[in-house]
Amino acid sequence: MRYKVEELRGSLKEHQRVVSESEKEIRNTLSQINAEFCAWQDVVTQETGIYATLNRFKYTGGGESGEYVVAEGWIPSSSNTEIRQALQKACSDSGVGQLGATMEKSEPPHGASVPPTYYTVNKYTAAFQSMVEAYGVARYREHNPTPYTIVTFPFLFAVMFGDAGHGLLLLAAAIYFILNEKELGSKPMNEMLEMPFGGRYVLFLMGFFALYTGFIYNEVFGMPLNLYGGTRWHYAENETMAGGWRECYKPEFDTASATAFDDSKMYEGCNLPPKAPYPVGMDPIWKFSNGGLIYFNSLKMKMSVVFGVAQMVFGIIIKATNDIKHKRPLDLWCEFVPQMIFMNGIFGYMCVMIFIKWSTCWVPVSQYLPGGELKMNKLPLISGNKFYTQPRPYCDPIEHVNVLKNQDGDGWTGYSAPPDLKQILINMFMHPADDNKVQYNLFANMHSFHIMLVPLVVIMPIIILLPKPLVLRARAAAGTLQHDPADPHAGEEFEFAEVFIHQVIETIEFVLGAISNTASYLRLWALSLAHSQLTDVFFDKILGLCLATVKEESMSPEVGGVVMFFGFAIWLAVTFAVLMLMESLSAVLHALRLHWVEFQNKFYKGDGIKFVPFSFHDSSEGDEDA
Repeated sequence: MRYKVEELRGSLKEHQRVVSESEKEIRNTLSQINAEFCAWQDVVTQETGIYATLNRFKYTGGGESGEYVVAEGWIPSSSNTEIRQALQKACSDSGVGQLGATMEKSEPPHGASVPPTYYTVNKYTAAFQSMVEAYGVARYREHNPTPYTIVTFPFLFAVMFGDAGHGLLLLAAAIYFILNEKELGSKPMNEMLEMPFGGRYVLFLMGFFALYTGFIYNEVFGMPLNLYGGTRWHYAENETMAGGWRECYKPEFDTASATAFDDSKMYEGCNLPPKAPYPVGMDPIWKFSNGGLIYFNSLKMKMSVVFGVAQMVFGIIIKATNDIKHKRPLDLWCEFVPQMIFMNGIFGYMCVMIFIKWSTCWVPVSQYLPGGELKMNKLPLISGNKFYTQPRPYCDPIEHVNVLKNQDGDGWTGYSAPPDLKQILINMFMHPADDNKVQYNLFANMHSFHIMLVPLVVIMPIIILLPKPLVLRARAAAGTLQHDPADPHAGEEFEFAEVFIHQVIETIEFVLGAISNTASYLRLWALSLAHSQLTDVFFDKILGLCLATVKEESMSPEVGGVVMFFGFAIWLAVTFAVLMLMESLSAVLHALRLHWVEFQNKFYKGDGIKFVPFSFHDSSEGDEDA
């Protein structure tokens, strides 16, 4: 028994020695393989790619011209010379002797796929091009919206994110990424930093435009700057009203006599030259006015509509360039022209009325005599003898006063309040016969203009709908129908029902989209006000509360400093988390939607094929579309 145990122990040791030697040999072999594995992998990948690529060639067989293989594919025109030189170098390096490779331009075979789309980009434009292609790749030779997106995207973002302080922080972060892009790009990053670093040039323009719009809004972390030596408004104490802000003059006159008006005291107490509005941006006093929110609300709402209509009209104009480029006169006359008339006949006209309303001085009716004359040679913006308790934009009523004769012939009258533009548009379509009421007139002969405009606008959807399908059916019957080579559906058999249904959808989408897309641009107004109000709330409820507490409790400088330090830390953390991160991301998403849906759908099909250059990696994986 003991002999058997000793024998088994000896056998076990022998097996352990064999296993140890085997493991050692395996480790040595794997170490050698590991040193050469990358090179082997490259060789195998290249060989696999070469054979996969050769499988795409067609063998012509023998003949007088000899044996050769032919392959067809797409190349960028700008790379023609470079590819020829690469072929010559490859033939020379391979030592094939008399054999060689030639490249000739040829027409694609019938039924082949449409040409792919290729754009040359650099590190500055690549992010914007990727942003556009996230919606869809352009058709071959279709107008690329990227050059315009480079400007309009960060600008629309800034309209919603208009604060010079927040814009400066974005700009500083972008400049840091740009100046250190080589160092940061060579290191692995987490996902939170990789995205802003990849879009550092987008972030740079976003910060720049946010700084610009914040300067126009006169907001720096929610507070206005006094940049031009004081406000253009004077606080009126002990006046007839209970005090408030009024325009910088103090007229003294007898309402019964125009000659009693003292022009020398027009700007008493203001130290300002006559007719001196705030030079650039918003007067800082609007921030503290009781009517400031109402004023900004009205201004930003109308401004959003103007920006939106301008961008959409520009998109329709780009559609015309596509039609001209691809020689589609039918689309030009039956889609572009009626779309321009419809869009500008309603919403373009509304923008014109907005500018007319902005440039008109709306004077109370009480300032007119029965004959239509002004009560004084220079009319102050007051109602009776009571000053307005909130700022009003400066205007000269002598030049811009809007006085119209009552249609009933009972004398002259002026507007007591600016007209509602929405009501004007509604009455223009719903009650054209009653559209001549004096309170709805913005300019002379407006009613006559509406009578001409409304039928023209109404007939445009019919022109978009009917002529194109009918003309295409006639051309198909005559055998003269030509297909757009860039259209993925080119070459398919003509089906009138399908074409007509498609045109019905296009017409409905444009007509309803003209309304919904215009309303969608009001997100510029909504997010801008939300950003401004959130900034005010954070400032008032954190820093303002800390300041008030220190003042009311009469704290010592040491204790007050500690309170302000923690208050500032909380304000900074909330500002960064809510405004700089969440609010900026929200503005980015909304700006993207405005470009993808409201702007690009006017001209951009987005159903093209992206050009993918050949690579050994794609070929080795059997990607036949590479």
